Formats: sequence, C-alpha cells, structure tokens
Amino acid sequence: MKQKSTIYKPILWLIFDFTLISALSAIMEIFIYGYFHYGLSHGFINIHFQYYVPAFSIVIAVIFSVISILLLKKKISSIKLKSSRFPWLLFVLLSIFAAITKPLVQNWSDKKVMLLYDDLSKADYLSQLNFVKIFNTINYSSIGALWLLVILLVCYVWFLNRKATT
Repeated sequence: MKQKSTIYKPILWLIFDFTLISALSAIMEIFIYGYFHYGLSHGFINIHFQYYVPAFSIVIAVIFSVISILLLKKKISSIKLKSSRFPWLLFVLLSIFAAITKPLVQNWSDKKVMLLYDDLSKADYLSQLNFVKIFNTINYSSIGALWLLVILLVCYVWFLNRKATT
C-alpha cells in the first residue's frame, strides 16, 4: 500500500505543473490579446500585426520563463516531494483560472472588436484589416509562446539535473 502512495504523489505534482503552465499560458494570452487591442486603437496595419504580435509573444514567453525560473530557483532547495503536502487550494484555483480565462478573453476580444465597428471613424481602418490572418497570427503566437515557455523550463530543469548528477 505504501508503494501506491509514493507512485501517485509525483503524478499529482506532474498534474499540478501542467495546471500551472496552463495558467501561465492563459496570462500570456491576456497580454497578447491586450497588445492586439492596443494595436487596433493605435492604427496598426496588417504587417504590424503579422510581425509585432509574434515578437511580443516571444518577449512575453521569455519574461514569464525567467520569472518562473527565478521562483523555481528560490524554492528548489526547500522542496521535498515525498514529505511536502500537495497544495490543493492552489491547484483548484489554478485549474479554475486556466479553464475560464481563454474563453473569457476571446469573448471580451470579440465584443471589443465589434464595438469598434460602431465607431464610424474607424470603419474605414477596420475594413482594410485582414482579421482572419490577424487572428491566426494571434493563435499561432499564443501556441508558440506556450511551447517556448515549456522548452525554456525543460532546459532549465535539465540543466539543474545535469548539475546535480555531476
């Protein structure tokens, strides 16, 4: 029976880590959509969205990776997986946040774009934009930012593992 509890605890921590990365991805998506609406309000053209949104996504992913690495570095010495208690409350809060943030942000973004069409002074500007291409760029940028975050965190943990074994 003791063996089962030792097997499931690392699995719970793995699921917690997945939920944490999903919540970080949701926060990055908030920033990406915020930047998109900043571009709309400042008259960006298609080429700006095509290049600036992915660049902004990369910068956001690197910033979140550095913050995560610094927090991980600070906490890594005090973590003892077998004896530490699982943070159930934080896990539930992160799960709820990660589950509802993306639909809420996309719904907010769609409503904000529709409200821009009510402003007749912006109708000509909005008619020149290719929203399909812009939204594809935003989606691919958020996916790329998520994977960049995961890759940077994996590289850091791999580095820590190599450092610990030598």
